[in-house]
Amino acid sequence: MTSLDDVIRVAASGNSDALEWLFKKYLPLLKSLQHRYYLRLYDYDDWCQEARLICYHSAQQYDHNSHLSFGRFYQMQLQHHIINLIRRQLAQKRQVDRLQIPVEQVDLENAYLKKSLLRPLPSDWATINCDLIQYWQSLSKFEQRVMLLVLESTEIPAIAKQIACTESQVNCAIARCRTKLRRYLYQGSS
Repeated sequence: MTSLDDVIRVAASGNSDALEWLFKKYLPLLKSLQHRYYLRLYDYDDWCQEARLICYHSAQQYDHNSHLSFGRFYQMQLQHHIINLIRRQLAQKRQVDRLQIPVEQVDLENAYLKKSLLRPLPSDWATINCDLIQYWQSLSKFEQRVMLLVLESTEIPAIAKQIACTESQVNCAIARCRTKLRRYLYQGSS
């Protein structure tokens, strides 16, 4: 193993030491691509695993008589592979995957208590629509007036002035509206 061509041939035959040497030689290339591209949910070890795999395949496919250096060939192969991974992540049919939260980042006990992981399904929209009518009817006239102004993005001081009440009363009405809305969305009307 005196020349780079010899190391490439030995790595292509499956020698893990030669492959590791080759991988480490071109590690700065991986780091530059890692700064240039973003792969969702990939940590450094995932990047290294993908790069080792492409390094091995590149060593197997490299034409030693080519005018292209192995470094440039490996760079192109790795860059194309990363772009394919990004393309796969952004594919229309995988849009749901982008909305996923890694399990390590979820506090399941608190999420369950807050019910923050629950989202209505499309099949639930008819029920929600009925609940919203009942929700609206459950609000007092004062709460309805406040809610309409909040939905129009009116600031709390302006709401208080328009309805002729205090800001504290507006904040309390908003809190009651939220509480009633949560009850209808998550527990159903009772």
